[in-house]
Amino acid sequence: MRIGVSVGVGIMLLILIAIQQYSTETERKAYAYLTRTNHWIASEMQREMLGFLVDLDGFVMGQGVSHDHVLMKYDLLWSRFPIFLTGPEASTARSVPGAFETVQALFEAVRRIEPDVQTLQPGDLAARNRIAAALTPFRPALHDITRTIAIGDKRSELLNELLEIDTFHLYSTVAIFLMGGSVVLLLLFEVRRSERRADGERRARAAAEAASEAKSRFLSNMSHELRTPLNAIIGFSEITSEELYGPVGSPKYKDCAQSITASGRHLLSIIEDILDIARIEANALAVNRERFEAGRMVEECLLMFTEEARRKRIDIRTSLPDARTDITSDRRLLKQTCINLVSNSLKFTPVGGEILVGIRVDGDSAILSVADTGPGIPEDEIDDVVRPFFRSDKNGQQNLGGTGLGLSLVKSFAELQGGTVKIESAPNRGTKVQVFLPQAMPRIAAEQAAG
Repeated sequence: MRIGVSVGVGIMLLILIAIQQYSTETERKAYAYLTRTNHWIASEMQREMLGFLVDLDGFVMGQGVSHDHVLMKYDLLWSRFPIFLTGPEASTARSVPGAFETVQALFEAVRRIEPDVQTLQPGDLAARNRIAAALTPFRPALHDITRTIAIGDKRSELLNELLEIDTFHLYSTVAIFLMGGSVVLLLLFEVRRSERRADGERRARAAAEAASEAKSRFLSNMSHELRTPLNAIIGFSEITSEELYGPVGSPKYKDCAQSITASGRHLLSIIEDILDIARIEANALAVNRERFEAGRMVEECLLMFTEEARRKRIDIRTSLPDARTDITSDRRLLKQTCINLVSNSLKFTPVGGEILVGIRVDGDSAILSVADTGPGIPEDEIDDVVRPFFRSDKNGQQNLGGTGLGLSLVKSFAELQGGTVKIESAPNRGTKVQVFLPQAMPRIAAEQAAG
């Protein structure tokens, strides 16, 4: 409330100051306008004519002045006449007795010398003398016009008016500023309080950003520290399960080694997902777009799930282009997108179900789609499933495992390339996920991917 009243009073005071200053400023602007007219119209015309004659002599006498420069000076001189003769800003200059007729005659002289200027050659003294003879007589007249405007009666009248400004303007200004002093102090107090509040908000935002950065850095460092020994565990368990150094004895040891390998690979995939999340949040995940065959990329992904699909008796079908179809995308990100979607479908599709994987180019977009006959997603959770670490507690899905990063990464990978994700699902009717990737990367998305 106090701020509103203070601002209202302050605005009223500013209006009073503006009104009482208006008449004074009007008179000062009149004088300034007259001065600009003097320098721009009369003095500039005189200066351009003198400059043209000097450069004319320099060209004819062979003093390093080019013909093009002389033509440019001629054009500048020519451009001054329409402003003086017809422009509203030159009305004061035209009011000088004889000024309009003098400039009109000079304009005709400039037009007459144009053929000589266009054909002028070095050493052509005859043409130079004709041009000088046509223009030189006007120099005194232009000087008189300039002098009349600069120091004539009109200027004296304006100066007298400026010196006779009513002292009321001064007194009223002092009174208004005294009245507004308290208002200004109150406004300064309110501004200071607002600045303190804004500073607190900035500090809180900076702390939140620092915490987010620290979290991403922690996840990235810890993921790297875990991945190094985990790769060794996977490698040695594979050597043991394949008995590369000889029999391990009881078959149960071999089964244990295979379980270690499978668990290690599962943990490694989770770590890779966490690493990708950390890179995305830190804006450090680079996008490397290239041309490649879409159908072959999908087939490479599906090879990874052949055994799992066979065990669950799930039929994975494909809808791929008949002919070779190349698309432009980040191959690694699109392959990981396909893997995440198929893995999700295999996880939730019951025994005997179906999964349809397709990729096609439609207009300016490449569209990757994965549809399944799983339990579907409730309508109120469709927007939530793309959030990191989200896991539905409906339909017993918590017991199916997973970290809840798959669809979140799919969405992030698509947005890094300027694309979008569309999810169509309903309970007991399966799920269809479509990823739209523009073939011409939008500028904003390209800057984010590069930056």
